[in-house]
Amino acid sequence: MPEFHCPLKVFLSYASQDKPSVRELSVHLAGEGWIDTWQDEKNLLPGQDWRVKIEEAVEDADVVIIVLSQHSVSKEGYVQKELRYAREIALEKPEDAIFLIPLRLDECEVPRGLRFYQWVDYFDDKKDASYLALVASLKIRYEQKLKVEEEERLRRGQQEREAAEKATRETSEQVAAEQTRLKAQEEEQQRIAKQKAELEAAERVAREKTEKEALARQAARMEAFAKFLERTRQNLTRIMLYFRWIGLFALIGLVIWGAIVGVPKLFPVPTETPVVAKTATSTHISPTKTLVPTATKTKIPTATSRPTTFSMYDDFPINLNFDYNKDLWSGSGDKIKLQEGYLKFSGTDSGTELRPRGPSVWKITQIGTLQADLRIDNVTGTSYAFTKLGIDTTLSDGKGVWWAQCRVGSFDGVNAQIICDSYRWGDGPEILYQTTSYPIEFGKFYSVAIDLAPDGSNVRYSVDGQEIGSYAPDVKSLLEKAGFSWSIGIYIEEGSSADGAIDNVMVGPN
Repeated sequence: MPEFHCPLKVFLSYASQDKPSVRELSVHLAGEGWIDTWQDEKNLLPGQDWRVKIEEAVEDADVVIIVLSQHSVSKEGYVQKELRYAREIALEKPEDAIFLIPLRLDECEVPRGLRFYQWVDYFDDKKDASYLALVASLKIRYEQKLKVEEEERLRRGQQEREAAEKATRETSEQVAAEQTRLKAQEEEQQRIAKQKAELEAAERVAREKTEKEALARQAARMEAFAKFLERTRQNLTRIMLYFRWIGLFALIGLVIWGAIVGVPKLFPVPTETPVVAKTATSTHISPTKTLVPTATKTKIPTATSRPTTFSMYDDFPINLNFDYNKDLWSGSGDKIKLQEGYLKFSGTDSGTELRPRGPSVWKITQIGTLQADLRIDNVTGTSYAFTKLGIDTTLSDGKGVWWAQCRVGSFDGVNAQIICDSYRWGDGPEILYQTTSYPIEFGKFYSVAIDLAPDGSNVRYSVDGQEIGSYAPDVKSLLEKAGFSWSIGIYIEEGSSADGAIDNVMVGPN
């Protein structure tokens, strides 16, 4: 075992419910004398941005121990983000480097992304043996770290020696260059003095020659000017004759142009104006409380999972330095921000909506399945607000717009619910179908999906992969041939305010 020059930095990632076990493990590791563990409760100071500090600690760590348990595996939130971030850092390490070590506290399932790492079971009668195996892995990692540091030290020493040798060479070269420069400067001064004398003599000869040539050119110009005046007089005489003929031809041309262009403008022939069909625009519906069922204790049913042949349209990747990708979306609203890998909506305006760029019209076979993760964080006020996913089309029978949508929000300002429905808008909104209103939690993502049959015969609504309702439209033949548009967004009734989020937008054929 090599001499320990500096501690091995170990980052502990765990769920808050596992703090007692992790605290015990941290004490044992610190007692080895050469391991420095990092825990949020030990290393974070009041007032620090814990997200930034955690990311810095993961980047600076020599080893990341992922503490797995029934709590951390099933928990959504920053623990999962720490895991994804640590896996990204692991990709930058050499193939033989021990960086990620899964450690189980109970008989939990190891996440798919960690299954190819050898894990250690730190519980029951395996605890002592597992601790010794863990320390052995950390020692191997420490030897790898010391090897890298030694190579870096040797490399810096070699660079310092090369820099010193280079400085010596440069000093010698500078002295020799200075001597050469002084000698060249003296020779240059002598050469300049000689050239100056020769130049002055040549300039005197040139001035005399130039003066003679100038007198000769002036005499030639006077003779040429006299000839020019004579030619000009002759040309003016011929030009006046040409202008007479040009004026006559121009007059004839004006008469012909007036007959061809002017008469139709003075006496236009009536034409039939084509009739342009009116196109209904997408409209946010302000559903009344009679249109939306109140929350019940009904649980989201389990049923056959929906198709999965669609593909990702936008997963709003984690990039805090940029706004959402406006090459993919068009829409309105200034309360849209990319935040921690999802699209954040907030505000008090009536509605903010995004539609995909690209094709302005989608066939039903192109957009047979539409899915997005929706979340409503809070609703302030006595009314309602919701995030939504929808698809709409203008019917060719001239009776307005048809659309299907799923909404995640609060319709009484108190309870959070999911509801999916279909409307038809002619002279006003007409509810064609509506699912039961299912109670949900604020601040939690729900994966909602709308599936359309290729022939327009059926619309199916799903939540988290389970069907919650379906119906057969009575405009099947119109939907089969229609051109569709789809959108995501948030709707907030006037006088209320709300926060919501959208993530993982998918679309694809049936």
